[in-house]
Amino acid sequence: MTHIETERYKPDPGNPNWRIYDGQRPAQEVFDELRQRLMETGHLPDEYFLFDHDWENGRLWPEDGSLTCTVDYGNNEGIYLDIAMQYPDEKQKWQTKHFATGKTLGETDADMDRMYLIASAVTKAFHIEGLHARWMLAQTGTEGETK
Repeated sequence: MTHIETERYKPDPGNPNWRIYDGQRPAQEVFDELRQRLMETGHLPDEYFLFDHDWENGRLWPEDGSLTCTVDYGNNEGIYLDIAMQYPDEKQKWQTKHFATGKTLGETDADMDRMYLIASAVTKAFHIEGLHARWMLAQTGTEGETK
């Protein structure tokens, strides 16, 4: 899965080869893209995948916002994927707010593993843009890194 952008960019009028920052994307738009990508890759939870209402109505993805995922058994049935947004507020105090929930009705070890796989796909969509240099150096045995 490729990286999901949370910021908007526009062409730089002074240099057509560059893009300049044009604000944050609406959280709903980012969630919709995530949902579509999970569906395309077969990682969408089978019971539901819901966006938290607090992020609707054009609320923007926070600057420096990032998602964390938690997977656990439900109280009475199924396994849940809870996704939380962490971000600094206007006073630079870190906040954590619920962002989305996924659910499967299954309760087997395989169902738990699949939900962790989905959590991994969500994390990668926002945090990974290909191999990290440290990994590449370790694999090639470049001086200064251990194998």
